[in-house]
Amino acid sequence: MNIGLVIFGIILIGGMFFLANVYITPQQKQQLELISTACNFNIWGIPVGQIGQAISSDVAQKCEQVKTVKQILSFQPFVYILGIILLVVGLVIGGKKEVHVIREVVKEPEEEIEDGTEEKAKKKGYKFCSECGAKVKAGEKFCGNCGNKLT
Repeated sequence: MNIGLVIFGIILIGGMFFLANVYITPQQKQQLELISTACNFNIWGIPVGQIGQAISSDVAQKCEQVKTVKQILSFQPFVYILGIILLVVGLVIGGKKEVHVIREVVKEPEEEIEDGTEEKAKKKGYKFCSECGAKVKAGEKFCGNCGNKLT
């Protein structure tokens, strides 16, 4: 399932439904039809609606607004179809697959110091903590056993 396509399809369907049925009420749709009819009104071939638009800029502006809203509403069936297609395609096709990476950490085994003498330890790259006596790699600043600061 591709969540992005499903969500986009739902947003398209829901958005168009809201615009066409909630935001623009049935009473407003009737008003749009009446204004559209008045804007395109003709008497014996004389475009009275266009004459009214030419006389008043307010009337012309209102007619343009109505024309724009009617054009948007004319796309309603296509938006519903597109939303349903996206919803179905989103449900059918797979989305992004999750890949889990497991990283293995391998700790090197510590070399055993046979005799335990300080000289052999120094040759193999170790020293001993002055506080607890634990074996510590040369170059470490703190003891891994007791946390003592090494000198």
